Amino acid sequence: MAMGAGAFNRRITFQKYISVRDPEGVYTKTWATFKTLWAKVYPVSGREYFQAATTQNEYTVRVVIRYRKDITDAMRFVYEGKSYDIDQIINDNDARITLTIVGKVVT
Repeated sequence: MAMGAGAFNRRITFQKYISVRDPEGVYTKTWATFKTLWAKVYPVSGREYFQAATTQNEYTVRVVIRYRKDITDAMRFVYEGKSYDIDQIINDNDARITLTIVGKVVT
């Protein structure tokens, strides 16, 4: 899936979960920026369903970035102010050129 540089026209920020020590010595877990990259973003699906007498929304996107070894499914990404949990990371055509990442919005 070779793409020209112009195809990567959206900025997404990958975050990883880290432990941070406050001045009192207490550790807390928080999301921290890992990398901000150029990507191609495709909306995949959106659905609305009812659970526990409330309406729930689920929105899935697919992003394509240049191949990297340091992106894992333990991370999440932020796009247009929304955070997405990573469901899948696919090495496109097993060619180490691009990665397709499927994410669901965090509610």
